[in-house]
Amino acid sequence: MPQHAPSTTIPHSLDELKLVDISGVVDAIRGLTRAFTVAVPPQIQVTRRGTNDTYAFGRQTLRTMGYEKALQTFHDTFKQPGDPSPTPSSFMTGYLGGYYSSLLTVAATFRQTETLKAPTQAAMIIHPSSWSELLHNVDSLEVIFNKSHIDTQKNV
Repeated sequence: MPQHAPSTTIPHSLDELKLVDISGVVDAIRGLTRAFTVAVPPQIQVTRRGTNDTYAFGRQTLRTMGYEKALQTFHDTFKQPGDPSPTPSSFMTGYLGGYYSSLLTVAATFRQTETLKAPTQAAMIIHPSSWSELLHNVDSLEVIFNKSHIDTQKNV
């Protein structure tokens, strides 16, 4: 016997149309999307250790600046009387390579990721070679003026 294809009829009214409720599936997909997608805010909060001085810096701006230029910006932003500054001779050479990294250290608190469910509680020192790569996950930065360098400058 030949088999006939099942008959399909086109509903003529909304009463005949059987709707399938997929709202549960949609809610599940939205929940999974939120769980695996953590929006990265464009700003990073930067604070000088031991003070209440806090500024917001653009994440992309800091990445584009590079480590040493960001340290120079942090130095200029957070400098207080008694903190060391570049000497005139360092400006005359036109090259301060590494100078600001001898004055400042930058520690980061990292934001929540898929594997790290809460921001890190302790700040970790950022290595200059990883600056651009790590900024994506940074929650906040803490600028530390190196005391040993300040003490050396005062004794000169």
